[in-house]
Order: sequence, then structure tokens, then C-alpha cells
Amino acid sequence: MAVTKVNGFTAPYRSSTFRAEADTIINRNGVLSIDADVSESGGDVVIPPFTFVQQGLIITKSDQTNVIKPVLLAPPYYVTVHSPTPAQANDLVFQFAKSPLDLSVNEVIISEYDGNEWRQPPRVSLDGVIADKALEVVEKDEVGPYSGLMTSSVGLDFKNTAGLLFDKQGDKIRFDNDLLTPIIDSDPEATWRRVDRMIYRRPADDTNRIGVRKLVVGGSYAPTGPKKLYNTALSAGAAVSSTPRIVIGSDNAAYMFYVEGYGSDFDIVLKKYSSNRTSLVTSSTVVTANTSNHFGVAIDDSDNLHLVYEASGGINLLILDSAGAILYGPFIVDGLANPCSNPQIAIDPVSTKAFITFEYLEGPSNRQIYLTTRSLAGSLVTPSVKVSNTLTDVVEPSITVSDDLLVYLTYNDTGVIKYIVLDDIGQVVSVEMVVSAGTDSTSYGTLINDA
Repeated sequence: MAVTKVNGFTAPYRSSTFRAEADTIINRNGVLSIDADVSESGGDVVIPPFTFVQQGLIITKSDQTNVIKPVLLAPPYYVTVHSPTPAQANDLVFQFAKSPLDLSVNEVIISEYDGNEWRQPPRVSLDGVIADKALEVVEKDEVGPYSGLMTSSVGLDFKNTAGLLFDKQGDKIRFDNDLLTPIIDSDPEATWRRVDRMIYRRPADDTNRIGVRKLVVGGSYAPTGPKKLYNTALSAGAAVSSTPRIVIGSDNAAYMFYVEGYGSDFDIVLKKYSSNRTSLVTSSTVVTANTSNHFGVAIDDSDNLHLVYEASGGINLLILDSAGAILYGPFIVDGLANPCSNPQIAIDPVSTKAFITFEYLEGPSNRQIYLTTRSLAGSLVTPSVKVSNTLTDVVEPSITVSDDLLVYLTYNDTGVIKYIVLDDIGQVVSVEMVVSAGTDSTSYGTLINDA
């Protein structure tokens, strides 16, 4: 058949995505495509094969059409088409009109003649539909899926399907592949509830950068009952214990570190508990010796543990697997001549690399903050960069890194807490700011918004 008509309710065009697209082109009557320009031959107007949309009905005329032009018709004029029924029949009606006011609701302009040449009006396109949708998103300040991006559980994973999403700038982001992410075990006691979210996280520093989908695990809460989940004793031995640290794995297991010892003879100890926080998975394991009780720990998306600690005036990096066995290292990370201390480490949420900060003794009562980065296997990425630059004693760094690789760093400058934002190679993005004036503040840290 020379004419084919498609609507959103017949196979194979039954998908919700196709229906949504068909709905958006209702009242957008016009030509979608045409094989060549309209021309004249003898007394006929020659219309090549074309496809048009009429009130959401997509119609294709696959062969050439010759329409007899009225003898007394003078330019300018339009040649139009419409389908009187949605039936699969070659019943298209071609007509001529002198003005757009002469057109009926269902008529579609194929081409226009101005007395010198045939011209085609702008074609209807799905790009135009999407552009209008983007404008609507901006006007309503909304964000969300346009098609696909459905989340369901598949075995031990959550699956978020491929699809199209509009963000608050009106830009469209197409994800061509499904996202699989492990389902995090719920707390075994029925009183502890949790609401997890699948979000689209777009970097805030540049609206033109593509973001990522990610699973955000909600915090446990209890509508009734006690105000604490668990009270787990990490160390009950005779040795002096201090400096507890904890990171959470992808399976919701808790990796708990602490230091045993005093003076200049310390051990860093690891214990691992399952998601119920009461079942011991890895008993107390001495990971490494340390020359102070200062250390930092971070976990990557493979559940490998990255440990930084002091070792005879230097900063060492040790990388462990989820059972506490050594994978890589130890590596000396500071590369500086004088003593270094108080290391801290962070890994960005998409596990690009490890960010390590520490104090460096530049002179009497003059310690400064440095930053270096390493790959997740421990190799050097960015050599040590000096962050602070004063004649005072700058100590106690605290670090966190955002999805878009912005480094948020706080430190204590002779009792004044300061805060600075760097890029992923240590260059300043936002200048240093004072958080608390000379109050000799202690026990601070950094945390950034997750979405």
C-alpha cells in the first residue's frame, strides 16, 4: 500500500515511550520528512514521497503524487494534505489554499509557492518536541525521568533501566545502559526501618557536565523503641585504646579501626561486623604498627580499605582487601624531607582516586597542610601540594571529596578553624574562609551534601 498510517495504540507501537511522543505531537500537524523538493511538471504539482503527522497520526505516502493545479490559481498559494480517516487506506486528500486562514484543523501544509520557487515550511521534529519539553522543565523548575529510568530489584541488585531525563536546566541526559547496584541488607530487627533512594546526581560546579545515577542508602530509624541501634564494645583488653574510625562497605558491613598502645609504640587494629552490627566477621586483627595514634581510613567501591598512618616521621599508605589482607603497599606518600604527621584520607564517591592530606613541619612551631593524590592501587597521581602558607602552626586537617572531585578541607590555624575548596589536583577553587574565630576550637570535621 502506498499509504501507511501509524498511531500509538497498535503493534509494534504500544510502548509508553512511543505513546508519550505521539501525544506530544498532537496539534503539531506538519511534515516530518520529504524525499525532495516539490516541483511542477506541465499543469501538475509533483509531490515526492513524504511523511507527515496529523493530530498524532503519523502517515507515510511512499510514492510520488501528481496534483492537478487549477488553471486560474495565482501565487502565492499552498498545497496541503489531510487524511479524513485513520483507516489503512489510500484516502489522502490534496488541496490548494491561498492563505493559512483557509486551512482546516486537520490540514497539513506540504509546500508553498511564492511565484518564483517552491518553499517548504519548517518540519515537525521530535527535537522540537524535546526542546519544548526542556523549556517546560525550566519554567516549572522540575527534574525527572521522561522515559525509562525505572528501578526494580533483580536478584541481589537494584536495576535502574536506560532512559531519558530532564534536569533543572532543561537539559536532557540520555542513559543508554541499565545501572546495577547491590541491594544493601536491611537491619534484621523489624523496628529499624530505612528508605533508600535512586537519585540522579549532577555536579554543581558546571551545568554542562553529565551527572550519574546512584543509590543513596537512607538512615535507619525507629518510630518507637530505644534511641540507639547498637552499643558494640570494640576493645575490652588491658591495652590503652584510642582513635576509633569506622567505614561502611557496599554490603552494609562495618569496618572498625582503632589504635592500641601509648608513647611511640602503637598498633592499628581492625574488626569487622556484619550489617546487624552484632555478628563479628573479622576478629581483632593488627593491621600495621604506627608511631603515633593518628591515622585515617577510607573505603572504595570495591570494598578495599585505604589506610594512611605515621611511620617514623613519614606518611605511609596501606591498601587492604575486605578481609583485612594487604593488597598493596605500604607506600611512602609524602615525599618530603621533614617530619609529617596527622594524615587523613578520602576517596571520591565514584572511586576515581584517593586524596591524602597531612601536616608537614616546615620549621619551629610552623606546620603546614599538604595534599597529594594516589590511584586506588597506590601509585602517585598528584605530588604533594602545599595548601596553607602561613608562618603559624596549621594542624589537624579534615577532608572530604564530592562527586565532582571538589576537595573540601578544614584545618586549625592557631585556634582558628578555616575552610578551603580545591580542585582534584590541589588548586584553589574557593579561597580560604574562617569558620570560627579565635576560640581554640576542637573536634571538627567536614561533610558535604550528597544530592
